[in-house]
Amino acid sequence: MAETKVDSKAKLKQAESALAAARKAVSQQSAKLAKARAQVKSLREKAAQTGTKAAQAALVRARENVRKETSAMEQAREHARQAMAERKLARLMVTKDQVVERANARVDKVRKTMEARRRKDLVAALGKFEQRWIKRRAAADQRKLKSSEVKAERRIKAA
Repeated sequence: MAETKVDSKAKLKQAESALAAARKAVSQQSAKLAKARAQVKSLREKAAQTGTKAAQAALVRARENVRKETSAMEQAREHARQAMAERKLARLMVTKDQVVERANARVDKVRKTMEARRRKDLVAALGKFEQRWIKRRAAADQRKLKSSEVKAERRIKAA
């Protein structure tokens, strides 16, 4: 049981670090995308002013770069979503392990309580049995003693 607990906590730490890395990657990719979009905007203005083929070609390359960065951004976001799902699963596993541990602790506590009560009841029952047995034995011994005395008196009278 303890191994599962340690494993689930380790998996939670891994998931947390993976999520942090994924969020960092999204942030970095977002910055790259913003930079690429700003470049497209400036190149669009430059191409509109100059109208040269070189400016037009640069604008096409910049737009292609924005598409590439957008695609990379979507991949980074998807990776972050997966990392969040893994973290959620790891949290659920940790919670499940904690619930199982508490339930087992309750069962052990009940078991120990029952054992203590059983011992206490056994001692009480043995005490009661011993008292009844001593009382009955004393009564039986008294009867035997009385019977023996009666026989002894008869022998004395007969003699």
